[in-house]
Amino acid sequence: MEGVKGLWCPVRKMYLSDRPEERVRLRVIEKLSALGYPLSAMQVEYQVREVGRFDLAVFTRSGEIWMLVECKQALSGQAGNKMALAARAQVGRYAQALEKRWKVHHLALAIGDQFYCIHYPTRQWIREIPPYPAQ
Repeated sequence: MEGVKGLWCPVRKMYLSDRPEERVRLRVIEKLSALGYPLSAMQVEYQVREVGRFDLAVFTRSGEIWMLVECKQALSGQAGNKMALAARAQVGRYAQALEKRWKVHHLALAIGDQFYCIHYPTRQWIREIPPYPAQ
């Protein structure tokens, strides 16, 4: 993950500044890649005109959004709880803005080493990272 010039991002194919949230995002990219998610399906810091920029998106082969991921460094106590709730609301706003154009399948929060995933159509939390779709 680290190089002489900083952190290497295999999606953007460049070195980045060593920041806590960047480390979280790179761990998520590594985890998803190990589960068979193609790097070519991932997009980092995609601008959503209406609401801002999300940290990581994974697209299906047909162009739907398989997963939106918001990455945050871990914080402890009340600050951590507030940050987690704000991150959940943030990724939900992104999904609402994007669903006007694309189907959104999953939302995820990566907070430090923890990964939480929601099946967006049903708004249900799921226990495991869903496999990347075959089609």
